Amino acid sequence: MSNFATAIEKTLGHEGGYVNNPNDKGGETNWGITTKVAKANGYDGKMKELPLAYAKAIYKKEYWDKLKLDSVNNQVIAEIAFDIGVNAGVETAAKMLQEMINFMTTENITVDGKIGPVTLGRLNAIQTKRDNEEAVLLLSILQGEHYLNCMRKREANEEFSLGWLRRARNNIERSKLTRIS
Repeated sequence: MSNFATAIEKTLGHEGGYVNNPNDKGGETNWGITTKVAKANGYDGKMKELPLAYAKAIYKKEYWDKLKLDSVNNQVIAEIAFDIGVNAGVETAAKMLQEMINFMTTENITVDGKIGPVTLGRLNAIQTKRDNEEAVLLLSILQGEHYLNCMRKREANEEFSLGWLRRARNNIERSKLTRIS
């Protein structure tokens, strides 16, 4: 089963500390957690002072657990799905996982953005090194496509393009490291 502690460290490498960029629709953030998400999870302090442990607890509850990633056998796929969920939203990440599955198989599943037993079963049925590599590549390409669409829809998002595309590139590079967990 996948490990949250490993995944969070990789995602925090992208998210950094306190940011208040006027071009970011998410507004003020710390550790990648927006003010809105922090408040929804009971935090009422200043965002600059959001403790890392509090942020990690939010990440676990709002992203890792909602994507049911403890039940995913492949650590790399779980880490990428988590990172996508953090950066693009849980429903978007779930849809990308489902699309990835549909691209890899002849029996399609419903792309509804909800992780249930069918999606988890199909994810965990990915067994071979070749299939794992294909899954990671497809998921990373879908992630990159999402970022390109964000830039097409809103010119101000171009400011974030290099960081976003690096995330997708890093995941593609990890496809070489994918192994059966």
